[in-house]
Amino acid sequence: MTSDERETQAKQRFIILNVLRFSGAVIVMMGLAISAGRLFPDFPPLFGYLFIVLGLFEFFLFPILLKKSWNKKDAGQS
Repeated sequence: MTSDERETQAKQRFIILNVLRFSGAVIVMMGLAISAGRLFPDFPPLFGYLFIVLGLFEFFLFPILLKKSWNKKDAGQS
């Protein structure tokens, strides 16, 4: 893998991680709004709490798991 290819791959991975974290934050905010009854007031608050938990996992845990997966893949290519 050339230097340019590594740089392109790093940029793509950086964008993916940031999009993943941003979407996790949006899901948490939606969950807060649903549980407070401001967004989709007919839904039960439990549905909002599930969104909050899912968003927190997506924000904190999924990027770590994705990075570990990329590290394993990169170690196998060497």
